[in-house]
Amino acid sequence: MAKASIIIPVRNDVPRLTKLLGSFSPQDWEDHEVLVIDDCSTDETPKVAAGFPTRVVSLERRSGPSVARNHGASLAHEDVLVFADSDVVLEPGAIARLTAWMDDPKVIGVSTIASEQPENPGFIAKYCAVTDKYVCDNWDASRAAETAGTVPTCRWFSTRLGAIRKEAFVELGGFDTRYERPCIEDAEFSYRLARLYSLVMDHGIEHTHHWPAKLSVVLHRVFINSRLLMMVVREEEHADAGVLPASEKFGRILCGLAVLLLPTAPFSTVGGLASAACFAISAWIYRGLFATYYRAGGGFFMLGSAVIHYLATCAGLAGAASALVAPPRNKNIEADQR
Repeated sequence: MAKASIIIPVRNDVPRLTKLLGSFSPQDWEDHEVLVIDDCSTDETPKVAAGFPTRVVSLERRSGPSVARNHGASLAHEDVLVFADSDVVLEPGAIARLTAWMDDPKVIGVSTIASEQPENPGFIAKYCAVTDKYVCDNWDASRAAETAGTVPTCRWFSTRLGAIRKEAFVELGGFDTRYERPCIEDAEFSYRLARLYSLVMDHGIEHTHHWPAKLSVVLHRVFINSRLLMMVVREEEHADAGVLPASEKFGRILCGLAVLLLPTAPFSTVGGLASAACFAISAWIYRGLFATYYRAGGGFFMLGSAVIHYLATCAGLAGAASALVAPPRNKNIEADQR
């Protein structure tokens, strides 16, 4: 089995880091090196990390996850890099299965998908988990490849839990350090990676993820990330990046129109009919997602999640529009962690 350097960026996250490190198996500690890169925590995070067989490295100043991951990669002794976020918990055998792929020299890296069962309780967290898994399952052809008996691939890299050869990581220049807060640094890295490589997508390496518990946080993150994603797409080197499938783009536009036209319904028959039509067509486009909501939590969960879906879509459209009207001068924008 390929040996790996497991890199975990962290800041002020004692409870979740403890759960992550506690989910490692004895064999994981024996076979691989684990580097915890502390981003100037002000709590007991470094001390807690040192209580496990890890190599704890503290940055000199708060720099964000991109710098932390890149610094960890520069210190890594192994040729395979495994990145894991501090707010995930591994399923048994996850690291072993992840690194087993890297025994094949043709495999550049492996990406994974978080479980639709969130690590933290609550309606909003479950909505995020179910939505994220559905999106990851359906925005590439990996499921079709799996059904056909071939190795499923993808063009994006998951920093929650993913592996990549150090040589390829260095070739790509690592993560963009202009993103000094957790946001879309993984998406931007994936756009550059997709120009050169495809990764294996292993749907069987699941892990649970800690999601936001407040709707306000979700909407804020969607707004900020959509704003930054639009900036990435507008850059010349990413002009041909396939950010969203065509059906997803159309569905999002219809969602926005449905919500925007809804207030006109009491005053205009045309506006009301147009809003209803947009809701109906968008619901048809997202029928797979809504069916997934129903399967995951029943009718109440489906209806509540559908409402959040429309609100989040509007937040995303607003964020993208704000980037077109007044692009930010830099990318040092933090997704609200409240």
